[in-house]
Amino acid sequence: MTDKEIITNIRGGKDDKAIAALYKEVLPGIVKFIIKYGGSKEEALDLFQDAIINFYRKVMNGQYNEERYKIHGYIFTVSKNLWINRLQKTKRMVVLEPDEMDFSDQKSVLDDIILSDRDDLVKKLFSYLDQKCIDILTMSIYHSLSMKKIAEKMGMTSDNVAKVNNYRCKQKLVELVKSNESLKSMLQ
Repeated sequence: MTDKEIITNIRGGKDDKAIAALYKEVLPGIVKFIIKYGGSKEEALDLFQDAIINFYRKVMNGQYNEERYKIHGYIFTVSKNLWINRLQKTKRMVVLEPDEMDFSDQKSVLDDIILSDRDDLVKKLFSYLDQKCIDILTMSIYHSLSMKKIAEKMGMTSDNVAKVNNYRCKQKLVELVKSNESLKSMLQ
């Protein structure tokens, strides 16, 4: 099945064919890689399923760039990076072969995933804040505006007022994360 056919089938609700093709074509390489670097077939299957879910979600949300990525490489890269992250979390060391250390083509895939997941998390966190805090934090964090500019845009009397509000909004986020186990686990 071609990449275009896989994406068409997923978007058309015939994802069982597409997923079956991915299991047949991509999974064996991932299993081989994971076993080679100290994992099990079950761990490989687990990581592969996570990568498939990620890919499926991107396709359905229109975030998967068909011109930029080949599906096989995308899913393999996601699985490999998930495995490396798992190894780092469990403090297991692995030495990659020189040809497996070149992540130059894959870096953009990982960056896109991280940014997408980070955006989702930030949206979730911001949904608990009032609009004033959302505006202040967006301007200070994403747009790197000075407190003076934020004070002007928000109609505050001085940059000190903006600083105090910015600090309070950040504290709300910290308290929110500390008090919410699911948010805390997402950040780890």
